[in-house]
Amino acid sequence: MKSARERFFEKVRIGAVSECWPWLGCKSEPAGYGLFWFEKRMQMAHRVAWMLQHNATIPDGLFVMHQCDNPPCVNHWHLRLGTAQENIDDMFSKGRQCPNPTANRVYETGDRHWARQKPEYLARGLRNGNAKLSDDDVRAIRSRRVAGEQLMSIAAAYGVAKQTVIGIVFRRTRRDVV
Repeated sequence: MKSARERFFEKVRIGAVSECWPWLGCKSEPAGYGLFWFEKRMQMAHRVAWMLQHNATIPDGLFVMHQCDNPPCVNHWHLRLGTAQENIDDMFSKGRQCPNPTANRVYETGDRHWARQKPEYLARGLRNGNAKLSDDDVRAIRSRRVAGEQLMSIAAAYGVAKQTVIGIVFRRTRRDVV
C-alpha cells in the first residue's frame, strides 16, 4: 500500500525549485486549489504539501500562503505560514479579493457577520431571485391569519409550504415587511 507522500506526489508535476509545481489531481472550483484526501478528510493540496515537507500539522490560527500567487502550486519552497491578517493583506496586495466588497472585511468589534453589518447588500423580497411572495403577499398572509384562516388554506392559496406561512406569521422570516 502506498504512503500518503507517494500518493500525493503522483499528482504533482515536479520541476525546478524556482518553478511552480502544479497539482494535477482534483481541484476546487472556481479558485483552482488542489484537493487531496489526507488524514481521513479532504484537504487543500498546498496545505498537505506543507505538512508533508515539515512532517508536522499546521499550527492553529495559521494559514499556508502561496508566495507565487498560483493556487494549484504545491512546491513547498513557494509556501509559507501566515496569520489570517497576513493572508488577507497578501490577497488584497495581489488583487485576488472577492468582488463583493463586504465578503473580505474583518470587523474589529461586535457582530462580525457581514449580513448583519451591511443588510442592504442582502437581496430580500422580490430582489431575491428565489422569492415567491411579494411584500404585499406577506402582509396579506399575516392579515388572513389574524382573521383566523387556517395555515394550510393560506399556504395552498399562495402555492407555498405550510412552514413558509408559519415563518411569515410568527416573523421568523420576512421580518423586513411591516
